Amino acid sequence: MHKKKRRDSFLNITSFHSILRELKRIAYHPIIFIITDNSSLSTSNNPNVLFSLSIIDEFKIEQISFNPIAPTYMKKALELIIHQASLLKLKPPSRDCINDIIQTANGDLRLAINTLQFSSKYIF
Repeated sequence: MHKKKRRDSFLNITSFHSILRELKRIAYHPIIFIITDNSSLSTSNNPNVLFSLSIIDEFKIEQISFNPIAPTYMKKALELIIHQASLLKLKPPSRDCINDIIQTANGDLRLAINTLQFSSKYIF
């Protein structure tokens, strides 16, 4: 399958579903999608559009949802990560940046950790 076709498949739901059917036929392992629950998602990235009830039934899709993490717990988790990262010669982002990460993550610890990782800098 052509790379461009795969890249654009989320823009065309029918194409996306065709690719899912092809992968279902040839895949040996489960396919996992990680989708952050965010009310600002565009239609093409909305899980309810990507995975309609008929698609969920056809592919026997299971959904695992996590409750959002409270900002205080998220801050403690990020501070622990920052402390451990300092041992690896990583310079953490500013406190304002960390607060922005917590607010933007909206309770999604995975997103907060990924954002923190990209916001940190190596010190040589």
